[in-house]
This record gives sequence, C-alpha cells and structure tokens, in this order.
Amino acid sequence: MYIEIISKDGYGENIIQQHEVEKKIYPKGIVYKYKDEYSENRIYVYSKKIKILRKGTITTEQIFEMQNETDFFYETPYMKKKMKIKTEQIEIKKDQIKIKYVIYENNEIVNKINIKILEKY
Repeated sequence: MYIEIISKDGYGENIIQQHEVEKKIYPKGIVYKYKDEYSENRIYVYSKKIKILRKGTITTEQIFEMQNETDFFYETPYMKKKMKIKTEQIEIKKDQIKIKYVIYENNEIVNKINIKILEKY
C-alpha cells in the first residue's frame, strides 16, 4: 500500500509525492509510517485531530485540530523556528484526509497550505 500526498501552498507551489506506507489501525485511530528523502514520518489520524511527526534532516511535530492554534518547531540542520498552526479545515474519510491550515511566525502569516492524503493500492 502507498499514500499520495498532494500539497498546495499560498505561493503557488504544488507538490505530489507517493510513499510506500505501513498502516496500522488502533482503537483510537490510524497510524501511517513512511520514509522520504528527509525524514522518517508518521501520520496519526484520530476522529477529530491529526498529528504529523517528522524526524531526520527535517524534524517537526504538527498537530491539527479544528479552530485551534497549536505551536510547533520546524528544525533543519541550518535553523530551528517556532511557529504556530491554525487549522481551518479537517476532513477525514475512509481512504482520504484533507487538511487546510495557516502557518504563522511571530503573528505573521508565513504560508497557507492545503494537503490531501489519499490511500492507494
């Protein structure tokens, strides 16, 4: 199984990635594990919350909850920044996840991002 991640940002950058994943279903939610060129990644999907963890050249832990602002660090070998996420939309379906959010740094908008994650077989 693999997932397709479609990402669009406020600067017009569109990225489509495909990753082979390990999917595990637990009583509280679903976990997807995969690797990309920068990190080992996990996506935790709960009924009303999504958490994305990346550990490697890029390290971050992002939590997406409707109408909540959550702090996170974005770390690379060259920088470490504290930022904030405001989740505007979460849609969780059987084989598809959509997240729409805004990233802030020092109360200024850094980017607006739409992500769609699709399960593929």
